Amino acid sequence: MRVAHLTTVHDRRDPRIFLKECTSLAEGGHEVFLLVADGQGDERKNGVAIIDIGARSCMRLRRMTRDVLRMFVAAKKVRCDVYHFHDPELIPAGLLFRLSGKKVVYDVHEDYATSIAKVEHLPPFVRRFLALVIRIFEPCVARVFQTIIAEKYYEERLPNAEKILNYPLPEHKPAGRSHLPVREPLRVIYTGNITQERGAFTHVSLLDIHPSLHVYMIGRCTPSLAEQIRAHAGKDENRLHIVGAGEYMPFDTITGYYESGGWTAGLALFPPSEHYCRKELTKFFEYMQYGIPILASRFSVWASLIEANRCGVCVDPIFNREEMAAAVQTLLCGGAEMGLNGRRAVQEKYQWTSEEAKLLALYRRLETRD
Repeated sequence: MRVAHLTTVHDRRDPRIFLKECTSLAEGGHEVFLLVADGQGDERKNGVAIIDIGARSCMRLRRMTRDVLRMFVAAKKVRCDVYHFHDPELIPAGLLFRLSGKKVVYDVHEDYATSIAKVEHLPPFVRRFLALVIRIFEPCVARVFQTIIAEKYYEERLPNAEKILNYPLPEHKPAGRSHLPVREPLRVIYTGNITQERGAFTHVSLLDIHPSLHVYMIGRCTPSLAEQIRAHAGKDENRLHIVGAGEYMPFDTITGYYESGGWTAGLALFPPSEHYCRKELTKFFEYMQYGIPILASRFSVWASLIEANRCGVCVDPIFNREEMAAAVQTLLCGGAEMGLNGRRAVQEKYQWTSEEAKLLALYRRLETRD
């Protein structure tokens, strides 16, 4: 089948969209197109034809109107059998394709009803209104499409969706430096978008725990927030390493840091949040895959995953210096075994291979569906 994946929000190198779904479908014999809005031009990679519709607008309203229309027009020209879209703002385009008789897949990456509450530039009453609209509207329109979800708990509001979870790709490199024992100076790593809601200032506060501890934060971060984080580090700024201020971090760059080895812990010290406390963060499985023990907030879903696999330590999400110091000491004593436990769990239970099989099976069903 000819398949088009559409996104006006995500980067063309997005791990779930490009590295996992598009690449798996291309390797499965489908003709795959990925339509993006980043202004970087067209290219072909991993058997996927990447089509650029032009740079996305910086204004949310224009992105939800002009950019969606441009995406619909460009996608229609590709003349595919299946249109697989990844952003809620593309729901109108999905409905138009469905009305024209096309097969449409809605890929839900986030709990958009709670994530909208984190959009700081919108007034609070607008955020509340949009969250209500999403809670009511999304389950209704999802019935029109074949819907898949990246997180287990999304099925509470989308009960008919198919779970294709965002587990890591199998390693293509032999185990090497990524599994070296912890060494001096002590190093902890956080990967992913760097924001206050994702614990940026808590992660920096770890610098006060141990005089040789270095904190690495690898991911997209606004330059203004990066300056605030450095100011928060104060005299310990020389042990803070922010990689990604003002730019997107390719997944290859992130895995390069994982593979450098000797990490004391992978971090997810998030403050309490309705949006994050029930998500099994993708970074957990990445840390586990590379044998990195986890230091995370004690949310029930997170603690269940980490404790069941004995691959890390959970602490109160409200920073407590004594508790954090004890957690770091536990990691220094038992982190190597925790890292091996996590790596073993990923190899046995949490790999993209199983989710790829579900994705290809879904597309086989779509192929035979009228």
